[in-house]
This record gives sequence, C-alpha cells and structure tokens, in this order.
Amino acid sequence: MARRKASGEETLEALYAGDFDDFVARRNDAAKELRDGGDDEAADRIKALKKPSRGAWAINQVSASEPKLRDALLDAGAKLRSAQEKLVAGSGDSAGLREAGERESAAVDGALEAARGVSEDAGAKLSPATLERVRKTLHAMALDEDVRRDFERHRLTTEHEAAAMGGLSLAGPAPAGKRKAENRPRDELKAAEAEAERLDARRLEAEREADEAREAAEGAKWELKRATRELDKVASAAKAARKRADDLRERTT
Repeated sequence: MARRKASGEETLEALYAGDFDDFVARRNDAAKELRDGGDDEAADRIKALKKPSRGAWAINQVSASEPKLRDALLDAGAKLRSAQEKLVAGSGDSAGLREAGERESAAVDGALEAARGVSEDAGAKLSPATLERVRKTLHAMALDEDVRRDFERHRLTTEHEAAAMGGLSLAGPAPAGKRKAENRPRDELKAAEAEAERLDARRLEAEREADEAREAAEGAKWELKRATRELDKVASAAKAARKRADDLRERTT
C-alpha cells in the first residue's frame, strides 16, 4: 500500500513540475497508467486535478526549481506573519513590522522575477495583469496557510489575494489620518476593482475548464475513430470467416 501511494505522489510531483501546454494530456496519461496498474484511488485523484492558470504554473516552477528562492520567501512570510501577530497582541512595534515587510517584499520581488524568467524561457511571456496576480499570490503566502502549503509543494492551480489579519494588511497598519481621509468614492473604486479581479479569476477558471473539455472531446473523437476502425476490421474478418465456414459446409454436404 505504501508503495502504491508513493507512486501516486511521484506522479503528482512530476505532473505539476512539467510543461504548461500539455498538462491535461499528461494528467490523463498518468491517470490511465495508475489505473492500469491497479491504483484506482490515485488514478481518480490525478484525473480530478485542474490545470493551473498560467500564473500559478509559473509560481509552481519557481517553487520546484528554485529552492533557495522558495525557502527565502517562506521564511520571510513567516517572519512577517509573526511581526503582525505581535503587533496585534501588543507585544510588537511598527518598526519591527516595517522591517519584516521590507524583507518579505524583497523575497517576493526575487520570486516574481524568477516566475517571469521561467515563463519567458517557456515561450509564454506573462502579461502585466498576470504578473500582478502572481505578485499578489506570492504576498498571500505570508498570511494564508492553504496558499503557503500549495506553494511549498508547488501545486497551486490559481492565483490568490493577500489576506489581512487584525485589520492589518501586508503593507502594515495605515495611519489614522489616512484612514479618516478615505471617502466613499475611493471605497467604491476599491470594491469595483476587487469585483473585477474576482470576475477575472472566474473567467480564467472558466477558460481552463473549457480548454480541458475541448481536449477531452478531441481525445474522445480520436478514441471513437480508433474503435470504429477496429470494429470495421473485426467485422470484415468475421464476415470472411463466416463465408469460409459456409463454403466448407457446402463442400461437405
């Protein structure tokens, strides 16, 4: 049993560390191979995996191939999270939070440049909008346990927004004067921008699902053609065998 689980984990590892464009084909092949080997549970798990967005794929590649950058970002995020917790609890100060935030921002910048380079090397330059979503996802790891875990295992499937804790953002607490200066039009603008980003993320997810459906349909079409050719071949052979049997029967009667 342990060996079967390990096989599934290794397949998962290779799947997310592989190329972006043929993800669905490699996923389906991996699921079939596991099922043929008798590991239906792992096959079902692999088959259900969603194709990562282009930005999430780039982050996964950085996590898988740049362990120093990955560990630096995880460490900086943990220190920033600790600084925020201390400030909220009253045992920290804004200077400590600011310093931790600067370190975390530097780690994010390094990982972002690596993600940009990975994509360009793969012949798929990331758009400014995608790079911004990648940056937000890298920041999100400081305060979001699920995002951090998926990044550490390089298994992100979509981009994420940075969470907030105790009224604090990753940029630290806003000055009181600034908070008072925020008016309704600005709040409405922020809400509109957040809604636009949310809907854009849903659009990207829908596009990925449509791509998978198209690839699955193409695969089914090819399988139908193969099965039809096999049917014609067998039917022809069966017809010839039946004719031979009839001829032999006539000769013996």
